[in-house]
Amino acid sequence: MRKNPARGFTLIELLIVIALIAALSAISVMTYTGAQKRARDAQRRSDLKQYQIGLEAYAVKIGTYPQTTEAVHADTLTVLNLSSYPLDPKSNNPNYGYYYYSTPNGYGLYATLEIETTGAYILYCSNGNNSDSFDESSCP
Repeated sequence: MRKNPARGFTLIELLIVIALIAALSAISVMTYTGAQKRARDAQRRSDLKQYQIGLEAYAVKIGTYPQTTEAVHADTLTVLNLSSYPLDPKSNNPNYGYYYYSTPNGYGLYATLEIETTGAYILYCSNGNNSDSFDESSCP
């Protein structure tokens, strides 16, 4: 028997600990990224609701919805009487993210979502048909 046994970790023990730490950090990074995407999608839904309220107020005041097929731009602030212009939470570009199209009978308002399990888009229609997929036929 030895009087001074060797102290410390073996190489195998160190490799196992490093592998466990790497696995746990990878899981936490993926969870954090998914939480960020869900938060941005929630912000998009909230922004679209703000636009929808503005469109409905405009229609009550004027009698019809604004006629356009373009992206929602900053000049719609005055038309819809919005106090601030919602920007896409990921790009912060005023000409990207939120889209509006109108027909003689109503409108469709949509945005691209990041979480693919819920669909590629969120769609709000003037007739109340809201969905997680973009289909112009569901709006008037």
